[in-house]
Amino acid sequence: MVRQIFMGRLKKGISKEIKDQAVADMLAMKDKIPGIIDVKAGISTGWNGLEDEIVLTVDLPDKDAFEAYLTHPYHAGHIVESGAEYLEPGTCLAVQFEF
Repeated sequence: MVRQIFMGRLKKGISKEIKDQAVADMLAMKDKIPGIIDVKAGISTGWNGLEDEIVLTVDLPDKDAFEAYLTHPYHAGHIVESGAEYLEPGTCLAVQFEF
């Protein structure tokens, strides 16, 4: 299995509606992109650590499914393009690991 973890800082002043839509769009990847086993997404609380970060985990069965996810039009198009509207440039971090 492969897990992708993504974090990006939200731009200041982003409305709750935009935050909610961004999370909903990320969660929808499970139904729109074949091969995804599970998706979790939310906005960091800041209880311990960073606040106002969008955080995403995506679980996939293997590297081939991960590569397909990266290039799928919903991810490469909608998710990445809309993220440019609400994420601070240069604040995004993505990592993957196998488990």
